Amino acid sequence: MPGLVLQARPWKDGVSHEMPEIGFRVGFTVSKKVGKAVARNRARRRLRVVADRVLAAHAKPGFDFVVIGRAATIERPFADLLRDMEAALRRVKAHRGANHHKGREKDRGDEHRDEAGRPEKA
Repeated sequence: MPGLVLQARPWKDGVSHEMPEIGFRVGFTVSKKVGKAVARNRARRRLRVVADRVLAAHAKPGFDFVVIGRAATIERPFADLLRDMEAALRRVKAHRGANHHKGREKDRGDEHRDEAGRPEKA
Protein backbone atom coordinates (compact mmCIF):
# COMPACT_ATOMS: atom_id res chain seq x y z
CA MET A 1 0.00 0.00 0.00
CA PRO A 2 1.23 3.54 -0.61
CA GLY A 3 1.12 4.58 3.05
CA LEU A 4 2.26 1.43 4.84
CA VAL A 5 3.30 -2.19 4.62
CA LEU A 6 1.49 -4.82 6.68
CA GLN A 7 2.90 -8.24 7.45
CA ALA A 8 0.89 -10.91 9.24
CA ARG A 9 1.71 -14.31 10.65
CA PRO A 10 -0.81 -16.63 12.32
CA TRP A 11 0.06 -18.03 15.72
CA LYS A 12 1.13 -21.65 15.66
CA ASP A 13 -1.86 -23.01 17.56
CA GLY A 14 -4.10 -19.95 17.38
CA VAL A 15 -3.31 -18.92 20.97
CA SER A 16 -0.71 -16.62 22.44
CA HIS A 17 0.86 -18.45 25.39
CA GLU A 18 2.54 -15.25 26.53
CA MET A 19 -0.69 -13.22 26.70
CA PRO A 20 -3.71 -15.50 26.22
CA GLU A 21 -6.26 -12.72 26.86
CA ILE A 22 -5.36 -10.80 23.70
CA GLY A 23 -6.62 -11.54 20.21
CA PHE A 24 -3.60 -10.33 18.24
CA ARG A 25 -0.26 -8.59 18.67
CA VAL A 26 1.13 -5.71 16.63
CA GLY A 27 4.53 -4.10 16.26
CA PHE A 28 5.66 -1.00 14.38
CA THR A 29 8.83 -0.15 12.53
CA VAL A 30 9.93 2.87 10.53
CA SER A 31 13.39 2.92 8.96
CA LYS A 32 15.82 5.83 8.66
CA LYS A 33 14.87 6.03 4.97
CA VAL A 34 11.68 7.78 6.10
CA GLY A 35 13.60 10.61 7.74
CA LYS A 36 15.19 11.77 10.95
CA ALA A 37 13.91 10.78 14.39
CA VAL A 38 11.14 13.39 14.48
CA ALA A 39 9.70 12.19 11.15
CA ARG A 40 10.02 8.51 12.11
CA ASN A 41 8.27 9.11 15.43
CA ARG A 42 5.46 11.03 13.72
CA ALA A 43 5.00 8.20 11.22
CA ARG A 44 4.97 5.63 14.04
CA ARG A 45 2.36 7.63 16.00
CA ARG A 46 0.12 7.89 12.93
CA LEU A 47 0.45 4.15 12.29
CA ARG A 48 -0.38 3.37 15.90
CA VAL A 49 -3.67 5.29 15.68
CA VAL A 50 -4.53 3.66 12.34
CA ALA A 51 -3.81 0.22 13.78
CA ASP A 52 -5.89 0.96 16.89
CA ARG A 53 -8.89 1.86 14.75
CA VAL A 54 -8.65 -0.73 11.98
CA LEU A 55 -7.06 -3.78 13.57
CA ALA A 56 -9.20 -3.56 16.70
CA ALA A 57 -12.34 -3.54 14.57
CA HIS A 58 -11.42 -5.85 11.67
CA ALA A 59 -8.43 -8.12 12.44
CA LYS A 60 -8.89 -11.84 12.94
CA PRO A 61 -7.67 -13.06 16.32
CA GLY A 62 -4.61 -15.27 16.46
CA PHE A 63 -2.21 -13.16 14.37
CA ASP A 64 0.98 -11.21 14.86
CA PHE A 65 1.12 -8.04 12.75
CA VAL A 66 4.07 -5.87 11.79
CA VAL A 67 3.23 -2.42 10.43
CA ILE A 68 6.06 -0.84 8.45
CA GLY A 69 6.04 2.89 7.81
CA ARG A 70 6.92 4.32 4.42
CA ALA A 71 7.98 7.78 3.32
CA ALA A 72 4.37 8.51 2.29
CA THR A 73 3.08 7.68 5.79
CA ILE A 74 3.85 11.18 7.05
CA GLU A 75 2.15 13.18 4.30
CA ARG A 76 -0.67 10.78 3.37
CA PRO A 77 -4.15 11.94 4.41
CA PHE A 78 -5.40 10.07 7.45
CA ALA A 79 -8.49 8.70 5.68
CA ASP A 80 -6.23 7.23 2.99
CA LEU A 81 -4.05 5.59 5.66
CA LEU A 82 -7.16 3.97 7.13
CA ARG A 83 -8.13 2.62 3.71
CA ASP A 84 -4.55 1.42 3.14
CA MET A 85 -4.65 -0.54 6.40
CA GLU A 86 -8.03 -2.11 5.59
CA ALA A 87 -6.87 -3.10 2.10
CA ALA A 88 -3.61 -4.50 3.46
CA LEU A 89 -5.52 -6.50 6.07
CA ARG A 90 -7.63 -8.09 3.34
CA ARG A 91 -4.55 -8.76 1.24
CA VAL A 92 -2.82 -10.71 4.03
CA LYS A 93 -6.10 -12.61 4.59
CA ALA A 94 -6.43 -11.55 8.21
CA HIS A 95 -9.68 -9.58 7.86
CA ARG A 96 -12.55 -11.05 9.86
CA GLY A 97 -15.34 -9.47 7.79
CA ALA A 98 -17.65 -11.32 5.44
CA ASN A 99 -16.93 -12.06 1.80
CA HIS A 100 -14.58 -9.37 0.47
CA HIS A 101 -14.41 -10.59 -3.11
CA LYS A 102 -16.85 -8.30 -4.82
CA GLY A 103 -18.24 -9.75 -7.98
CA ARG A 104 -17.14 -13.26 -7.09
CA GLU A 105 -20.26 -14.85 -8.55
CA LYS A 106 -19.75 -12.96 -11.77
CA ASP A 107 -16.15 -14.16 -11.99
CA ARG A 108 -17.32 -17.76 -11.68
CA GLY A 109 -19.76 -17.26 -14.50
CA ASP A 110 -22.88 -18.12 -12.50
CA GLU A 111 -24.42 -14.68 -12.09
CA HIS A 112 -27.84 -15.93 -13.25
CA ARG A 113 -29.54 -17.80 -10.42
CA ASP A 114 -33.11 -18.84 -9.69
CA GLU A 115 -34.99 -18.17 -6.40
CA ALA A 116 -33.36 -21.17 -4.72
CA GLY A 117 -29.86 -19.91 -5.55
CA ARG A 118 -29.21 -22.54 -8.23
CA PRO A 119 -27.58 -21.46 -11.49
CA GLU A 120 -30.14 -21.00 -14.25
CA LYS A 121 -29.68 -23.10 -17.35
CA ALA A 122 -29.33 -21.21 -20.61
